[in-house]
Amino acid sequence: MDERLFYDLIARAQKYRREHKFRPLDDINLFSILNMENRECAAHSAFLYYILKPFEDGEGKTDDENLRIFMREIGAERENAARMDIRREVRTKYGRPDFIVTADGEQFVIELKIWADEQDKQLERYGNYLGDEGSDRGNVYFLTPDKRKSGTGDSKNITLKKEVKSALGKIAALRRDKSDYCAIIGQYIKIIDKLTGVAFMREDDEIFGSAEELVAVNILAERQRQTLTNLMRDFFNGLKEELGQGPEYRGFKATPADYPYGEKSIESYYKEKGRSYPALAFEISDPQGQSDGLYFFVEVENNLYAGITPRRSVEGNLQTVHAKQDKYSALRGDKVTDVFLDWAYVKPDINTVNFTVEGISEESSFLKQILEPGTLRVDRAKIAKIAECVREIYAEQCERVFKLPPAPANL
Repeated sequence: MDERLFYDLIARAQKYRREHKFRPLDDINLFSILNMENRECAAHSAFLYYILKPFEDGEGKTDDENLRIFMREIGAERENAARMDIRREVRTKYGRPDFIVTADGEQFVIELKIWADEQDKQLERYGNYLGDEGSDRGNVYFLTPDKRKSGTGDSKNITLKKEVKSALGKIAALRRDKSDYCAIIGQYIKIIDKLTGVAFMREDDEIFGSAEELVAVNILAERQRQTLTNLMRDFFNGLKEELGQGPEYRGFKATPADYPYGEKSIESYYKEKGRSYPALAFEISDPQGQSDGLYFFVEVENNLYAGITPRRSVEGNLQTVHAKQDKYSALRGDKVTDVFLDWAYVKPDINTVNFTVEGISEESSFLKQILEPGTLRVDRAKIAKIAECVREIYAEQCERVFKLPPAPANL
């Protein structure tokens, strides 16, 4: 897909949303309301596991018919198996498959990818896992919205659009006396139709020329997210290195503190818009070396913020903090913000399922950079300048919070 087609598809999707044909009340869906259409683990994997997992039927018997229907649809039926079960996110030395299905002693691996690429030799590794467990190495299934082929191993390709949608239809028919159960299955099927372009493929006005175009755009969007995540990680690693053992001002030392939300927030920053804020944390001690529960945070939201905030440790972990909202951190730190915004990688977002694109324009030539992520680099000189600004803000914050007298002119 070339750059021109990419922007053309985005423009068509946005035009469709603006016009009368997009009616939110007709499109109401829990997955959409919760902004989870593209959430691989939290939405798709969790939902499918809930539907397929065997359950007790109230009479002491295990009902695994949903799972058996699914296995028949993907061509892995084992009708003579006395018991079938499914596990999710199983940790193995070869990785963590999304699902492992067991039919008596035989195992099957199902790896789900919505728009993300396969990891390095991922499916080949899962085949090796099956071999070690005494099962057929070919019992690996690569599940995508619309038949994206795997790159390694002897895996079989299955799709949400065909096999999963068909299985869910048959499960809903089997459980038709459970109206709420069938309703949520119906809503998930609608999400499949949105992801695979079925909802947009109309004879009179096609948004996308084909479902393949829609899939291609969303794959690019996922690559963009991963590229930006790597850049954000590089940025924080560089800033951490520049700040060294932390800023110090007139005996008030800010020492790097363990902040477990930092890496997690970097990974989820571009997934959970408006709910995840990467940060560096420093515990402050006074000139006598005493700590009074104050921390200095450098945090990214839509801008970069820095400030002193009181935080308590909960079971050894710092609580989540939003530096700009704290009463001790009203100072926004515009000097830092200006530098950071010039870096240009804060919060670009593409969601073709809901026809939105933010932070990316044709003039930015950002798509070419996404397609060649190795060309993107964090400007270390710029990070050094940001670190200098952070130290200045730390000094200003110390003077205000600790009510220090004016500093001597040589400081």
